[in-house]
Amino acid sequence: MTGDHTNRDSAHGGVTALFSTISALRPQAATLAARRVVLADVLSRRFTPADRCSTLVGALFADFGRVVLRLPAGEAPERAAAVIGSIPGLRPAAEVIRHRNERVDGTGLPSGRSADDIPLGARVIALADVLVDQRRPGHIDWARRLEVMKDSAGTALDVSLTETAHDLLARPELRRLIEQATPENALTIVVAALDADGQRPALRLSEMIDSLDDPADLAEVLLSAAWPGS
Repeated sequence: MTGDHTNRDSAHGGVTALFSTISALRPQAATLAARRVVLADVLSRRFTPADRCSTLVGALFADFGRVVLRLPAGEAPERAAAVIGSIPGLRPAAEVIRHRNERVDGTGLPSGRSADDIPLGARVIALADVLVDQRRPGHIDWARRLEVMKDSAGTALDVSLTETAHDLLARPELRRLIEQATPENALTIVVAALDADGQRPALRLSEMIDSLDDPADLAEVLLSAAWPGS
């Protein structure tokens, strides 16, 4: 019993520490991640525990490469996946992050995967990115976002997921829930998913982050660990 509690605390602390770096470096990015997680939470309710867990962790850390590792958009997913994948228990989520820019028509990056060959969580993140208005964190133009989603179904986005999202977002209360999402909400959702899937990666990052003068310095530590010689 004591071992279970210790492992669970390590997982919670590790995920929280990583996400706190995003919050410290760019609060707006943390808010957008929270919106992405809340939408992914609703869309993934009928997924297997493993798929749900990788989807939610991937949604939380989808912008990790750009914000924490300070990498250009084309390079960020691959490097972020290397960092997240180096943490025991989070490798499936790393694949979600790696393939977040794929398109169901096979014209995306990095591998040109199509349809069901794209990890389910990556398809959810692609959908969430369309629906989250990144220009105005306090407001989402739902009519416009849903129109873009509909137009992208079958090319960039998974048709089944877009249909599900369209039905769910007809509810004003869900729209408000997404608009009002906070980083604290997102962490609660992700930690619960980790516990449900039995994934408790042993990671001690809280002390590391506390010892850094600048949270941005964590990028060098993580990159050197995941990509030796980089």
